[in-house]
Amino acid sequence: DAARAPDRVRALARSVLVGLLKALKGDDAERATRLRVVALEAVAPWAPWLVVDSNLAPRTCRALCGLLCRVVEPAPEEADDERVAMVARETRLQRDAIEALRAVLAHTRDLRVDARGDETVEAHALRRCYAAFARDVAGKGASAQKARKAFASVALVQDALAGFYEDAGADAAYRTAFVAVRQLALKVRSALATRAPDDVAQVLSWKFLHCARLWARCVCGNAAPERLGELAFPLCQTLFGALELAAAPSKAPFRLHCVRCLHDVAAATECFVPTTKPLLATLDECSRGGGGGGDGRGGVDDGGDFGAELDCGDKRDASARASLGREALEQLLDFLELHRYAPALPELALVPLVALKKLAKEPRCPQKLRARAKAAAATLESAADA
Repeated sequence: DAARAPDRVRALARSVLVGLLKALKGDDAERATRLRVVALEAVAPWAPWLVVDSNLAPRTCRALCGLLCRVVEPAPEEADDERVAMVARETRLQRDAIEALRAVLAHTRDLRVDARGDETVEAHALRRCYAAFARDVAGKGASAQKARKAFASVALVQDALAGFYEDAGADAAYRTAFVAVRQLALKVRSALATRAPDDVAQVLSWKFLHCARLWARCVCGNAAPERLGELAFPLCQTLFGALELAAAPSKAPFRLHCVRCLHDVAAATECFVPTTKPLLATLDECSRGGGGGGDGRGGVDDGGDFGAELDCGDKRDASARASLGREALEQLLDFLELHRYAPALPELALVPLVALKKLAKEPRCPQKLRARAKAAAATLESAADA
């Protein structure tokens, strides 16, 4: 038992842990990377001894958060073996940091952080991990090219944080998640109030979307009311506010990303989330051209993927409109599946059904999209009449 160990043993353990902490916080040189690998492997066995000093646990958590919440750009196809090995080594460091942080929290989650009053080490780690994620991972996508390079790191850190929240105590998880969701809501409220270009741009960004996706995943994984279920409503309202800011036709990809998050939350919490309005707006833009061309002839390719886009910009030709319309139709059918057995389904289906039948007859709409709209209308009508 570390807490009952003799003073000389506790002093020795503290010296070892301070040495591990220095190795974890080394610079980016190759030698420091090798030291980190060794230090990360030693964190788990020494984690029970972090109780010998109340400052060691939070400091170790912060160091591990720094190693985890980084962007490791994937090696390009033409990269040499050295670059590929470097990417693999850095990715391994991130994964080792996840396991090390999990081991630290298993032994110190209920310890109090002296500098933060009643905050526990667990709450401290969750708060610092999210702050590092928002600043150093989600916030690295200032340009479309940089955003794509960060996708792998974003996914890895989101998986890790979602896992930490599933393992965390209810109080620590709710406190930290509430503050983070509130920050997103305030950012949206400010943009809706001012409509200033800079404020709107902060919402219609990869940083905002990555953070919203993270909290959607955390709510979905902790949907019970005594966990994070009560945050489903404010998170959905925040996303609906973001959708209001994304009214321009070029922002259709951002809208579809938000609707996907809303559907995930609705499925996990078994709540009604009205997402047909932004989906029908997207379909209407696709049928009218949304400010772009498109001859509407058959043979248009609708296999485009806007999953890595927030703004389709000038790509409003028939192919782009057909691809966006296909995605909107798929999400509209997802909405149907979510509420297939709702008593109010006939009423819920009325407006989408009228819109789909109109779209199926629109001559300016790409032929493939018209055919998909006709099939979707038949599915919707059949479900409403069942």
